Amino acid sequence: MKKIFAIALLLVCLTNKITSQSLGCLSPTLVFSDPSQAGNPVISSTINCDFSGYIRIRSSPVFNGALTQGNTPCIRIETSLTNGNSNTNNSMVLFEGSTSTGTICSTCPVSIPNNSLFTLYWPGLTPSQSHSIALCHNTATTNLTYTVYSCYSNVILNSGTWSNAGPSGCQTLTIPANTAIGSASYVVSPAVPPAAIVQDFGAGYITLDPWQMTPGLYTITYNFNSQNGCTATATRTLLIANPYITGNTNFTAPANLCPYSGCVNLVGSITGYTGAYAFPSFSGTGVASNTFCPSSSGPGTFPVTLQVGPTAVCGKTITNNVTVNPLPGAASTSASLTCSNPFTTTLTGSGGVSYNWTGPSIVSGGNSSNVVVGATGNYSVVVTSAGGCTAQAVGSVGQNTTAPNVSPNSVSNIITCANPQATVSVAPASGVTYAWSGPGISGSSTGAAITATAGGNYNVVATNTANGCSTNSTIINAAQNTTITNT
Repeated sequence: MKKIFAIALLLVCLTNKITSQSLGCLSPTLVFSDPSQAGNPVISSTINCDFSGYIRIRSSPVFNGALTQGNTPCIRIETSLTNGNSNTNNSMVLFEGSTSTGTICSTCPVSIPNNSLFTLYWPGLTPSQSHSIALCHNTATTNLTYTVYSCYSNVILNSGTWSNAGPSGCQTLTIPANTAIGSASYVVSPAVPPAAIVQDFGAGYITLDPWQMTPGLYTITYNFNSQNGCTATATRTLLIANPYITGNTNFTAPANLCPYSGCVNLVGSITGYTGAYAFPSFSGTGVASNTFCPSSSGPGTFPVTLQVGPTAVCGKTITNNVTVNPLPGAASTSASLTCSNPFTTTLTGSGGVSYNWTGPSIVSGGNSSNVVVGATGNYSVVVTSAGGCTAQAVGSVGQNTTAPNVSPNSVSNIITCANPQATVSVAPASGVTYAWSGPGISGSSTGAAITATAGGNYNVVATNTANGCSTNSTIINAAQNTTITNT
């Protein structure tokens, strides 16, 4: 992260100024400096967007040489004739909001003189903040008086007695926020995004981040209003250059991937520029650092952007699509070895364009969707899609050789001359066919019951339609009594 050094506090004092004098407005020039460096060194008006520091724009000079004009929000403090020991006995601490911004003391750059009318000009203030001054003394002596104004007006903002009673102590005077002490503003044209404005407090300076500024020519305009009848304006241009546009940046997307593929390295080629930020960075769904991970993105087509430079607006970008093909919808049927097919059966795979089967007994078709197998067990098929991605399915082969159970019912009656037919039957079952044989069958012989017309043994073969297994049963219950009695 870039560092910002504070602006050196500018305080100007006058001594023995008998008549209070408000300032007029001074039209300044605009100076560009780098606040990320100690001392805020002056910089050029042409800056590369990847400049490692910030751009501070400030008015200069703040006051004219005669101290009759100024151009930043400013407060003026005047005292009565100071004491013979005020230089070492009296001090001031200046606050903007709750932040101490400077001290007036005998060992400070600015001090209070002895036996003198003392006037202090405090410029570069933020009008939206409150401003306070702690008036301090070390030993008891004669009291002083103070009066506070805007630097541009003789309207009193605060006044009172600076007490020097007692061994030591401080008292605080406060100028409320939004007091009329002058207003300052900057206009940047064309406009920049909020992220590009690092500092703009209305204090006579603005700080910009070139990383966040679209390269191009900007016009910076400073406007100052004393809020007491005068104004000042200054304009300067700022050129933000993009050093990356002349270089050659390439990025080739990796070949199509599958969701289970490992992370792949993303490689960018950069030629024609070497600088602090001439390294590639990638962004997009599925991107982690300089790799693309299909396990994170999932299937689909994803734009991946290569950026060279510190930000998207300060650099160069290239976007290519990375495709992650979906997995095939692999599936397999299951089957059984039965009485009808005791030696082989067929499994069918689906969902892809090619297949590879493994299992206990592959008879034929191991590389086709339909495989013929010859033993029970589990059979795995690897299904490959048109995009080259694979998925696995499992089909099982069991054994089904269970014959139906035949439960005979009682024969309905004895065949006699009076009743020449009887019903012979078994308990009916679903999915079973029947085939009867015997000495006399009237009508159908394929149901669970038949009509017998002669006494004797009747045989039924019951077959399970699902597996072809049969049960052969003999029903011996059809009795016949057709003996003629002589009388």
